[in-house]
Amino acid sequence: MEKHEVVVIGGGHNGLVVAAYLAKAGLDVCVVERLDQVGGGVITRELTLPGFKHDWCSTGHVVIQANPLIHRDELGLKSKYGLKYIFPDPQMAIVFPDDRALIVYRDVNKTCESLRQFSERDAEMYPKFLDFCRRMSRVATVATFSPPVPFGKMVSILDGSEDGREFLRIILSSSLDIAEEWFESEQMKILFSRLAAECMVSPLEKGTGNAAFMYPMFHS
Repeated sequence: MEKHEVVVIGGGHNGLVVAAYLAKAGLDVCVVERLDQVGGGVITRELTLPGFKHDWCSTGHVVIQANPLIHRDELGLKSKYGLKYIFPDPQMAIVFPDDRALIVYRDVNKTCESLRQFSERDAEMYPKFLDFCRRMSRVATVATFSPPVPFGKMVSILDGSEDGREFLRIILSSSLDIAEEWFESEQMKILFSRLAAECMVSPLEKGTGNAAFMYPMFHS
């Protein structure tokens, strides 16, 4: 029987990261996985037709970009193993029954042009909304790499600044609430509904407003 200092059950991306850090620290680590391929949420496979490759878990690698694993390359994934992220453009498209499509580009001006077919006002509001979201994201990232605090303490901290109070209002709202504050077209409201719905939560649910201010992190 083999003996190891640490056994990691599950070779998904989280298990592999933990195992790699432990191994880097000098521990004898064994990873066990029941599938024929490790990687979990980062596996790419041909799920439909030959030659058409899909992200098995449809995972967006967004917040991880700020993690030391990536931005400091602590495990040598980029320098040693050649990890490279490809950021496609356009970022996303929603096709409607009338054959028009709302296309989101990394270029804000191009997104505005796409928006203009649905609403001139929404096209004008879009850059302002992105600026607002980035401001709120700065509030959110203060605690991203810190242990979570009790909800009451978090509310008290946020209540100490104007941006903090606005951030609190947003995270207690629904994603549809935020969309209706900023945009008039049904197409933009559908886009924000999708952000919550993809997490299997109703966009009418209070507490999904955080999907709105995270939007620029995904699509700009």
